Amino acid sequence: MRATRFTDDGETYVQIAHLDITDRKRAELEAEEKAERLRNLARMLSHDLRNPLSVAVGYVESLLDDVVAADGLEQVAGALDRMDDIITDALVLARHDAVEELSTVDLETRATTAWEHVDTGSADLVVADTVEFRADPSLLGHVFENLFRNAVEHGSTGSRDTLDDAVEHGSTGNQTASGDAVEHGASDDLTVTVGVLCGDADETGFYVEDDGVGIPAEERDEVFEAGYTTGEEGTGLGLSIVAQAVHTHDWDIDVTEAENGGARFEVTGVERPA
Repeated sequence: MRATRFTDDGETYVQIAHLDITDRKRAELEAEEKAERLRNLARMLSHDLRNPLSVAVGYVESLLDDVVAADGLEQVAGALDRMDDIITDALVLARHDAVEELSTVDLETRATTAWEHVDTGSADLVVADTVEFRADPSLLGHVFENLFRNAVEHGSTGSRDTLDDAVEHGSTGNQTASGDAVEHGASDDLTVTVGVLCGDADETGFYVEDDGVGIPAEERDEVFEAGYTTGEEGTGLGLSIVAQAVHTHDWDIDVTEAENGGARFEVTGVERPA
């Protein structure tokens, strides 16, 4: 706002001019959000890749000096697999920052398709009901796949006493980590349920919940932060990818406790088809 005083025919006036900077401020906020994503990407690539790389290099140097051992090669392969997971997830965060194309999708169809892309072991998927809504199919796939991995890898009904292992961020890359979790029984008797949240004529929502160990209340505000993890296998990016994909649609997401004590993620503000 700018005020200018002037006189006309002996009368004094003040002229006030307003400059609408809404678009500029919006552009500044979007630029800052993108810069923050790039800073997170740089941090992940520079810090989180260093540990598995060091492990791989150490074992390779050992193998050069000694007789090649199978367990040493397995350690190298595991470290390289983890690096691949981190790179894949970091690139998803960096690249998928805008909705490319909205289309009408069906909740049951998208959930079951995503389930087939995840190594779920003996876990079961139940779709309680379904609804059509508007979404970017690719981004929605990242939402479901990472929520499913989070449930399968850390929702074990056989480890309810180990709440510290309840929260982990799944990978959008290869499925070594989830395969390890399944091999050690992390999905024993686990059921993941997808269903519709009540809405209105214009908006709806959906939830993804499991009957596993759940997420401690004191950790729920942190689970969507990039790099947050309480485990050693995941990349720490899976639930951050979920949050970014949800917010890119202008939806909201909350994490709470399911009726049976497991983790429940609720996505709201979802647009219904016209």
